[in-house]
Amino acid sequence: MKDSILLRHILEGLIHNLNNPLNLILGYSHILRKAQPESEEAEKIYQAGIRIDETLKELYNRILERSFAESQEISPASWLDAELGVVQHYLPIKHSFTFVREDNANFEQVFCSVPELSLWYETALLKLKDLVEPTQLYTGVTQHEGKCAIYIRLQTALEPELAGQLISSVQNASPQGENPGIASLWLSEHRMLVGVIA
Repeated sequence: MKDSILLRHILEGLIHNLNNPLNLILGYSHILRKAQPESEEAEKIYQAGIRIDETLKELYNRILERSFAESQEISPASWLDAELGVVQHYLPIKHSFTFVREDNANFEQVFCSVPELSLWYETALLKLKDLVEPTQLYTGVTQHEGKCAIYIRLQTALEPELAGQLISSVQNASPQGENPGIASLWLSEHRMLVGVIA
């Protein structure tokens, strides 16, 4: 699945549903271990639960890492259409923003990681929700220094400290650490966050 919100929710939901019975197993086996410290069976059950928990966490991390590492050719305009369809129905964002689409560049195809691009966009919106009152946002495809970029433009100015928090949030969300596929810039004169596709 290409939308990182959807992918994360499916994985988190699966792990949550498995964790509920797993926590019961771990809890009761822990009580049993204390009540009967000599019981090898209680210890085996508890250790098996710990291994399952570690395996679930490792699986979640591997799936996310692998999906973020895969780049593909996409149409930025088509991607943004689909992404807006997702975020406009995502409750934490739905009641905070209305979107005005205004592309000012036409890139037929770019090569990027769709989950990383979606994560960049969604992280930016979630952080903006914390920084500004519900408002209208302008968004689209643009170019920055000849490269394709996605932007989110505010109606009002953002204090430099808040803009720094916004940039920090989107950069820290990237799973690729020092080599993100999306470079984040705040253009204060335009009240605009830009994600340049590297």
